[in-house]
Amino acid sequence: MKIIKGLPATTNKEYQLNVINLIKHGVRNYGKQEIVSRKHDGTFFRYTYMDAYKRMQRLGNSLNTLGIKPGDIIGVLAWNTHENYELYFGIPGTGAVMLLLNMRLSSNELIYIINHSKARFIFVDETLIPISEAFASECGTIEGYIIITNKDLSEVKTNLKPIFSYEKLLEEATPNIKWPIIDENSAYGACYSSGTTG
Repeated sequence: MKIIKGLPATTNKEYQLNVINLIKHGVRNYGKQEIVSRKHDGTFFRYTYMDAYKRMQRLGNSLNTLGIKPGDIIGVLAWNTHENYELYFGIPGTGAVMLLLNMRLSSNELIYIINHSKARFIFVDETLIPISEAFASECGTIEGYIIITNKDLSEVKTNLKPIFSYEKLLEEATPNIKWPIIDENSAYGACYSSGTTG
C-alpha cells in the first residue's frame, strides 16, 4: 500500500486527487467549522463546511437531473458568494467543466467564449441578468439559465429562457449523491484569457 504523506490511508489502493476528495477531506476534518460570506446587501451569510457540502450534493443531483454529463461545459456568471463556493466544487464534482465568465468582458467576447466552449447551461446571479440578456440570443448551445436568487422566479424580471431557480433546484434534490470517480487529470474548469497576468 502506497501511503501519501499528509493524506489518510483509507483504502488499500490509491485514489484520485479530484475536487470531491478535497472537499470531503475538509468536511471530515472541519465539518463544524464556520464559513462566512458577505451577501449583496452587506450582511453576512454563515454556515458550516458540512452545511455547504450538503448543498453541493444537492447541486450535483440537480445537475444530474438536468442531464449534465462528465465533460459538459457549465458557465458561471456570479459574484464571489457562498453559492459560487458551492458551484466551485459541485460542478466539477459531477465531472462537468466549470466555465468562469468574466462579467467585465464585452458581450461579443462572452458570445465567443460561450459558443467556442459549447456551454450547455449558465449559472447567473440575479444582479447580472442584464449581462446575460445581452449575449443570450447569440449563444445557440445554451439549454437554460439557472438564476441565483432567493426570490421566486415569478418575481425575477428577465427575458432569458428557459430559467431555473438555483435554490429551488437544491430544495428539490436529495442531499446525498454517489459522486462519479473522475480522473484527476480531467478538466476541472475553463477560464478564457488574453494571456495577460493580473
